[in-house]
Amino acid sequence: MKDGVTFLRFPQACQRAGRTRSALNYQITAGNFPRPVKISERAAAFPKHEVDQVLTAMAGGVSITELKALVSQIHAERRAGATAGRAIEG
Repeated sequence: MKDGVTFLRFPQACQRAGRTRSALNYQITAGNFPRPVKISERAAAFPKHEVDQVLTAMAGGVSITELKALVSQIHAERRAGATAGRAIEG
């Protein structure tokens, strides 16, 4: 856990989403699932709250267009958060 955020490694995210690694990679490439974030030099993981947000939307029956918009919004919020963090640091 980092700054109150729980991360899911790829196998955990696949299990939570009910997809194989290749199917999840396809969804990421298609823009239907958020990209993982780097958590160290050699490791990447998915913020659990983002995975849950997307899975909840899928379970709610949103359209592919709405799902892509949600994933774009998640990525934009990440960028905004990263920019704000750099401004605070200095």
